[in-house]
Amino acid sequence: MKKRVTALISVFFVLIVAAALVFGIKAYVDNNIPSFKDTDLTENKLQTITDENIIKMDVGATKLKKSKALISPQYTFSSEKFSGVSEVYYKDCVSENFEISLSAISHTKGNLKIVLLLDDEIVHAFKINEYSQRHKLENISGRVSLRVAGESAKFKFTYEEKT
Repeated sequence: MKKRVTALISVFFVLIVAAALVFGIKAYVDNNIPSFKDTDLTENKLQTITDENIIKMDVGATKLKKSKALISPQYTFSSEKFSGVSEVYYKDCVSENFEISLSAISHTKGNLKIVLLLDDEIVHAFKINEYSQRHKLENISGRVSLRVAGESAKFKFTYEEKT
């Protein structure tokens, strides 16, 4: 009987230590996630995040949801309060044409910028709250990426690579 009590106390102790470790890690991560505020409140222009941050992706990101359409090759991204920079799509191209379509762009809060990069250069900035847009790059070689930058941004958009 005494061995069972000792075993139960040991298991209980291990569970408490494990729970403390999990909550400690979560607190550390939550405190080290970037938090960018919309400081101007009047226009959609990034206040803290720069194009250099977008290119280098050196600020992390929070609270971005991704979903894929069941039938078509479309992906939808949304957030209630997105902060930071996130690469939502990339493709390595070798002497080829590339076209991407963004649709249903809805932005209702905070600051938001959606850009297309070729290697380390922003080649196109998509207009926010314009329903449907396409951008085509011809005969390119390099890494094409679609990145989102936000400061407390509430938004939703869908993208599809055109082949």
